[in-house]
Amino acid sequence: MIPLTKETTTLYASDRDVFLFLVDDTHPIEAGKLADGSPDLYFRGFYCWNSEVGSKSLGVASFYLRAVCQNRNLWGVEGFEEITIRHSKFAAQRFAHEAAPALTNFANSSPAPFVAGITAARARIVARDDDDRDDFLKKRGLTQTSPALSLPMVDRTLPHSGHRVRALQIFCGVGPRSLPGRTRRSGRSDIMNQQSLSAFIWSVADLLRGDFKQSEYGKVILPFTVLRRLDCVLEATKPAVLVELAEKEKLGLNPEPFLLRKAGQSFCNTSPLDMKRLMGDADHIRENLFSYIAAFSPAVRDVFERFEFHGQVERLAKAGLLYQVAEKFATIDLHPEAVDNHQMGLVFEELIRKFAELSNETAGEHFTPREVIRLMVNLLFIEDDEVLSKPGVVRTIYDPTAGTGGMLSIAGEYLAEHNPQARLTVFGQELNPESYAICKADMLIKGQDVASIAFGNTLSDDGHPHKTFDYMLSNPPFGVEWKKVEKEVRKEAEQQGFNGRFGPGLPRVSDGSMLFLLHLVSKMRPIAEGGSRFGIVLNGSPLFTGGAGSGESEIRRYVLENDLLEAIIGLPTDMFYNTGISTYVWIVSNRKPDHRKGKVQLIDASGMWQKMRKSLGSKRKELSDAHIEEITRLFGQFTEAEQDGKPISRIFDNTDFGYRAVTVERPERDESGKIVLGQKGKQKGKPQSDSKLRDTENVPLAEDVETYFKREVLPHAADAWIDHEKTKVGYEIPFNRHFYVFQPPRPLEEIDAELRGVVGTIQAMLAEVMG
Repeated sequence: MIPLTKETTTLYASDRDVFLFLVDDTHPIEAGKLADGSPDLYFRGFYCWNSEVGSKSLGVASFYLRAVCQNRNLWGVEGFEEITIRHSKFAAQRFAHEAAPALTNFANSSPAPFVAGITAARARIVARDDDDRDDFLKKRGLTQTSPALSLPMVDRTLPHSGHRVRALQIFCGVGPRSLPGRTRRSGRSDIMNQQSLSAFIWSVADLLRGDFKQSEYGKVILPFTVLRRLDCVLEATKPAVLVELAEKEKLGLNPEPFLLRKAGQSFCNTSPLDMKRLMGDADHIRENLFSYIAAFSPAVRDVFERFEFHGQVERLAKAGLLYQVAEKFATIDLHPEAVDNHQMGLVFEELIRKFAELSNETAGEHFTPREVIRLMVNLLFIEDDEVLSKPGVVRTIYDPTAGTGGMLSIAGEYLAEHNPQARLTVFGQELNPESYAICKADMLIKGQDVASIAFGNTLSDDGHPHKTFDYMLSNPPFGVEWKKVEKEVRKEAEQQGFNGRFGPGLPRVSDGSMLFLLHLVSKMRPIAEGGSRFGIVLNGSPLFTGGAGSGESEIRRYVLENDLLEAIIGLPTDMFYNTGISTYVWIVSNRKPDHRKGKVQLIDASGMWQKMRKSLGSKRKELSDAHIEEITRLFGQFTEAEQDGKPISRIFDNTDFGYRAVTVERPERDESGKIVLGQKGKQKGKPQSDSKLRDTENVPLAEDVETYFKREVLPHAADAWIDHEKTKVGYEIPFNRHFYVFQPPRPLEEIDAELRGVVGTIQAMLAEVMG
């Protein structure tokens, strides 16, 4: 059962009666198909009432409905029960006690008998034309104008003959509720949320079970979802496009620019078919579907090629499932007015997450939780609010690991909300074919230039060479090795050095996330052209992995010594779908405000989270709007702060993270304990170092090495010395250490007293047992 809240409960009250009406509209029940092939959906409900004030009898009943009827007539009322209660101040509690069993039975009951009854009733066609309908009504003492009934005539195709007939359907009241995903175009809210819409689409998997492996469901469901989305987008302008096509072909003109103008999109379809019309010819569904897809603009055809949709259609056709699957999708309204782009993005992400779980893939490689993206976008834009609020401002944004385009979409929504006159041009690249196809389709619908979304591996084949951007966002895969592209990456690093992307250094092959950091740094617009800012999500490894002189340390050194790092925000654990590890958002910019220059801000937001009502994979926590606002405020104010006695925001100099790794040598001694001296060359007469006693010390950059050595080493090893030729500079960011607050243990006396009390309690209990 769903919780009883203002949003889920309707209470009708008057001076004569009270009517409590509860409907679970988040779990629709499909009872066959309507005449147009769309699903006939019902919703379970429970209601209770008293007939008049002062009456001792109260009624309870559960039911199924398609709409709230004007006369309160409902379909499939079941479990009707009257309860007699004496009116008193305890009447409410007594009613709740008496109604509880009925409510429990309703929650646990199965809709199967009701669905079977509806299916059986629908199978009987009672009228084939208007005369049959009138005769049918007259014999039963009914007319078309009967106030309690609405008697629409709908087209229906007999399943075997294929002939069109007229069938009678009787509905009570004001008519059926909306179909999945449909919002009344007047702007009223959708009756199905994103999760229920995802679940409805996911139900297609029931048709595929047995003929397809679970890991293959996504290869069918995702492209069909995209196809239906595009189909709905073009639905309203389709007639005008076809008329325009015929006119321009008669004139011998290239029709494409005219068709795009009529369609109001950057793509169109020139086939007279659409998803619903495809349902009218079950025998030729395969050929007609191929013809329909071939009539799309080239950019859309590329989307379906990336999905390898042709092969999936062939498999469905051979399995005899193509018509059923296509029919399922033809019933859903995915027009942007019914399911906006944000909601559609969530649907795709939910589907991809499910497919990834079934195929043991990494869902987090495809997308980032939306609240994390909102936080990153806030941090990215907060210092530029004044510039971005100017009319007509144009900015570019880039995501080298675009996934389904969630980061680019939310960044665009942010800018549109703050300045409708601003324009954000998006660029991206994606490696996964399915994610790339979804991202490209989303960009098509939004009118973006799809050529700016490149396909391929960002590290080995940069899809936007020599381009720079105003803003960038990225969530590269965590801890994924880059062995597949090692040859290309090392070649670029060796041949181009700092003129390429990987001049500062290369991390170990087991984790390529820092390569994406370097890639983004190389894409920063020069300061003379306005500079750049980007946000990237990384795990804890890039903060400290690798000692002085290693590839990771050299990358950190390059970022910090060039004063590019603005802040690092530590997020809570269990925030991502595929991992529960700690993650960090790095904000990097080559145009720091004056008050940030030479400084780095660390924000510990690990305690800012709320528990999700339902876990999604490894994701059990989420950031609330209040948490996002608090983190954004801390970043924007650039001040140190505490919460409950613990620091949550700290500010450091860039050099605070640097150190010199000095090699401390100790002399080798012979059996008699004398120092062994060199016998030849430069080492002649000098003490020889003992490799077994060799050690290293990390001396902070801000401290003099000799002073540190005299204080920390010589008191413990008077014969030690520093080999300065081996000294290296390194950088690490020990994030957690800077937020650690020492809590002294309890006094021993307090612990002893507590133990004595426990022992005394145990002895007393034993005494009682022993008598």
